Amino acid sequence: MNQKNNGVGNDKDFMIIINAEQHTVDDKKVSYMDILGLVDKQIDDRQMHTVTYERGAHGQVTGTLSLGQDVVVKDGMVFNVETTNKS
Repeated sequence: MNQKNNGVGNDKDFMIIINAEQHTVDDKKVSYMDILGLVDKQIDDRQMHTVTYERGAHGQVTGTLSLGQDVVVKDGMVFNVETTNKS
């Protein structure tokens, strides 16, 4: 599955892993919403999604993405999406 290219001018595809499944993106950065879209998760009032990553690029090796944030992608980068119900 390819991620849309946001005009960054990149001609390289990046292999990333989300929840143990391989995905290909063709943009140098991915956002919180991009990651949720790749695993068919949507934002709603009843659920929260936590997006964490590891094996990232220098300076952003590990971290958490929140709504409105993005991160530089690196081949082999690992993302985890956890969904919880709001109480």
